Amino acid sequence: MAQSKHPVISIDDLQPNDSPAGYRATWQEGRLIAYAQLLPLDGDPGRGYVLECNYDTATGREPTDKQIDAGTTLTSNVRELMTGQLVQAGWRMVDTHQAIRKYLWHHTSRPVVSNDAPKQQVHVALDDYALSPYLDGYLRRNYHAEAVQGDVQAIVMFWPWPYAGPHYLLQAGVDRNPFTGEKITPEQEIRAQALLPALLDQVRAALGAAGWSLASRQEQDERHRELWLVPAHFTPSAASAPARSRAQSQAAPATGAIAAVARGGDDQAARPGQRVLSVPARGRVSGYRRTITAHPVTYTCAGCGQETTKEVYPGAAPRYCDTCSSTTRRAKTLARVQRLRAQKQEKAMRQIILDPTGSQIPVTYDDQAGTIAVEGVPVSILEVTDDGISVQARAHIQGTLGSQLAVRRTYDLSGSQFWELVSGQPVVDTNQAGLLEAKRLMTRGISHDQL
Repeated sequence: MAQSKHPVISIDDLQPNDSPAGYRATWQEGRLIAYAQLLPLDGDPGRGYVLECNYDTATGREPTDKQIDAGTTLTSNVRELMTGQLVQAGWRMVDTHQAIRKYLWHHTSRPVVSNDAPKQQVHVALDDYALSPYLDGYLRRNYHAEAVQGDVQAIVMFWPWPYAGPHYLLQAGVDRNPFTGEKITPEQEIRAQALLPALLDQVRAALGAAGWSLASRQEQDERHRELWLVPAHFTPSAASAPARSRAQSQAAPATGAIAAVARGGDDQAARPGQRVLSVPARGRVSGYRRTITAHPVTYTCAGCGQETTKEVYPGAAPRYCDTCSSTTRRAKTLARVQRLRAQKQEKAMRQIILDPTGSQIPVTYDDQAGTIAVEGVPVSILEVTDDGISVQARAHIQGTLGSQLAVRRTYDLSGSQFWELVSGQPVVDTNQAGLLEAKRLMTRGISHDQL
């Protein structure tokens, strides 16, 4: 049966209930399940909650290398989902527990013991929205607002929207302060998201005071996208009037314009040195669109030690120059292939030691060939009962008169020993699993009738 490619997402009601069981969100894709659990510290909800995230396989078996990579991605997805939903439900990170070095979560409706450490001040800066959006010729003004607190910042961009006549698009986001190109951490994102509501209220109030009017709003949108109508007392210059008329004649309704943001990642071409990223909606996580700009970064190559300057987009800082990067990539690929081959060979040949009378008897199982051998002699499964598995080896020895004599020897294995030999995966009942696997191998051909 084919596995579904669509994620199965579930999340508890995050309103506080002071339950020691905590809150849980899961994200399942195929045979992998990632989870995020908000658990009370030492079982006491009054001391705060700690967010724990991890993944597991649906079968309980050890994940493969490919599943490990996919599991890490799913864990990031469920952490992003959980933290976003926690903020919307009124949860905030208020302190760091020194013993476990993790952030503590508290709900805003619950009293929190104040921290003696001084709180960092929030600095808010808004452009003047009373200035005309029309500049010389065809140019339009972009407006910007930001709220900065320590190493994070919330940003509200306000720029022309050419698909719906004289409208501007409001869009919000968060980032590091200052902008370094590195990915913002989940803890930083939570603190930055806490700055957005107050900043948006100030921007909307300033827009209303300057004569702007709200045309439409995208509900339940994490980017807070809105379309605002340009005030009537602002008039474009004569050079830009024809272009404005053409834009109005081709404009779509305002309600459909915001929906185009999530759909049309390539509608607006990026400028040189820029990229337009479009992330589709997944489950309860809404999609978004972002324009990123390359900037020069100077760093020391970890391979050759030379100082290098490169234009890079936001993300992880580079470690190698172009020459060392290709060399390092080939070396890592070769090491990964060798590691996988070694793991495959180790998995293909498994061994246990029988000690029926004090003598060490090696028993091996070749996973690729599907054969069992005792002291190097191939054996067949003779019988499988509730008491265990009997295997039989047949060998030819030289007789006293030069004739060939057939010798048969029988060995007994328990179900647990057989399971350790052929699999070794953790299961609830290894004895029963070994008996079932022996019966399966008998039907596949490792049987007494085969020899």
